[in-house]
Amino acid sequence: MTHRLLILLIAAICGLWGCATDGSDRVVERPVVRYATTNMLTIDRVELSDTATVVRFTAHFRPGWWVKIAPDSYLRVDGKEYTITDTCGFCPGQPIIMPDNGAHSFSISFEPIPADASSFDFIEGHETYDGFDLFGIDLTGRLDPFAVPVIPDTATVPEADAHRTPRIQLDDAAVPVKIQMLNWTPGLMDNVMLSASDFEICLRLDSTGAAQAELPLDFPQRVHVNSLRNVYYGSFVTAPGDTAIVYLDAMAGSDRARGLAIVPKRLWAKGLYEKVNECLDDDTIFDNLHRRFFAPVFKDYQQPGEKFVEAITDAYRKAYRQLASYNLSPMQADLAAARLDLALLLDAKDYREMFAIEYENSHFGRQLPLDSIKTTLSREHLADIGASVDAGNPTLLLLDSWKRGLYDGTYSGSELYDNLTAYAKAIKKARQGTLSSDDTQLPGMPHLAKKCKQLNDSIITRLKDIRKPAIERLPDTKAESIVEAIVARHPGKVVLVAFWNPMLYLFQPKEFNESDVVLVNITDTSCPLPEIYLYAACLKGYNYIVSEEQALELWRKYRIDTLPYYIIADRRGELYFGPDLRNYSWLLSKIEERL
Repeated sequence: MTHRLLILLIAAICGLWGCATDGSDRVVERPVVRYATTNMLTIDRVELSDTATVVRFTAHFRPGWWVKIAPDSYLRVDGKEYTITDTCGFCPGQPIIMPDNGAHSFSISFEPIPADASSFDFIEGHETYDGFDLFGIDLTGRLDPFAVPVIPDTATVPEADAHRTPRIQLDDAAVPVKIQMLNWTPGLMDNVMLSASDFEICLRLDSTGAAQAELPLDFPQRVHVNSLRNVYYGSFVTAPGDTAIVYLDAMAGSDRARGLAIVPKRLWAKGLYEKVNECLDDDTIFDNLHRRFFAPVFKDYQQPGEKFVEAITDAYRKAYRQLASYNLSPMQADLAAARLDLALLLDAKDYREMFAIEYENSHFGRQLPLDSIKTTLSREHLADIGASVDAGNPTLLLLDSWKRGLYDGTYSGSELYDNLTAYAKAIKKARQGTLSSDDTQLPGMPHLAKKCKQLNDSIITRLKDIRKPAIERLPDTKAESIVEAIVARHPGKVVLVAFWNPMLYLFQPKEFNESDVVLVNITDTSCPLPEIYLYAACLKGYNYIVSEEQALELWRKYRIDTLPYYIIADRRGELYFGPDLRNYSWLLSKIEERL
């Protein structure tokens, strides 16, 4: 090594050392960020002295792509701004081209902030609304990013301000929703976005971090909550008749800065669906199952279609077995199972996008050329995959599948699933033992036609060994009037109508006198006929079977979200219904009120 090279090497080392330390009086490693608008920028280290505040960042993005840091970026403490004095590793306002590993480290020196500051904000430029903003960067080491805030018993939401908070004027199906932000200070964020398949509503937070609106719903839906700074809080289920009170934790932005794939709980929703919402967003059961079993299927983007079908259906079965091994409440298990069903259908339908996503996740953000994907799925392949799922599972309604057409077997929105429509309807007829030769005409899917025929034959065989119980004749009326017509057959009585509760026979006669309360159980043709007969034989009440078309009309009218579902008719025939009746003690109290 020449003398000149040695001098240059020493100078370079000194230069790097100068970037790494500034004679700091205080150093904070990996400080917790209270709220971040991005997960593309993390803070590795903060060095504080009486001459400068040096912040060491790492930018994360796709290799070959670029990011910029605005030259007028600043730190903020108690409303006062501290500007940039020096940089190392980049030039402000110029693109930072990301290397192959998708990460680039650099540092920025700012004017010294007060020695007693407990936190500060990093704001990327005065004119950059969607910039890399990090709020509440903790210097004390006491901020816990996983701490759960105290959830108030009641929300303190002011009346809607017509100039700031949109209020949707709708019919009586509109659902009032109140939003309250926790761990929040003015200036942290301005807006919250509520979205579902039919709407997207932007709410402006007031000075207390609160807002309210009315959602245009005519059926149970899952509503997603984001901030306009692209931070996702979670989702909640609500429906007509509900009043949802939703608490959000502003620390959701911290999850983005930490790059967490599965974030802590940041949303709590109170109302009629409180227990359902706890199950949806209070755990990571589905996310873990999906990542463990489904994601690996999409690593080989050149596998033949037959191999893919075998791999994803095997992953589905393994995920179900793993789910069955968990000690879960019935509701948690039911929702997780429905999410697996839905994931199987949607992952298969969007298989090309799933290959691209998995490639990007495992290759430092590099994108997969779509012409590299050799796996091709035919309608027959998709039909084989879809045959694993019960499209008639009403729990899917809670997961927005109503709008996707999954529940009624129409599979709208994708011609790839056209043949599954015929299959879904044929399989339901086979469950009743009423399959005809016309129903098995499934073009291009002789294997599925064979499955339907085998099921139909097995149902007929089982029915020979089952004593057929009394099944009542449906009233001769429109589908939407069936319940009222059944209730009218029992004048002066309190009638409890259950939609498919196979354990309804346990309800009687211990609670009420049979002469006072009439039990009615309604099932639809998505349930195998032998099972209907077995349970109906135990019920000391009245059993009815409705067709799929009739069931769908009843689902819409009574806003049935999942089964079982109850309707109480008083002695005058007036109906009371809602998801709250699944609470057994509440159900008994409501019947008592009507006796």
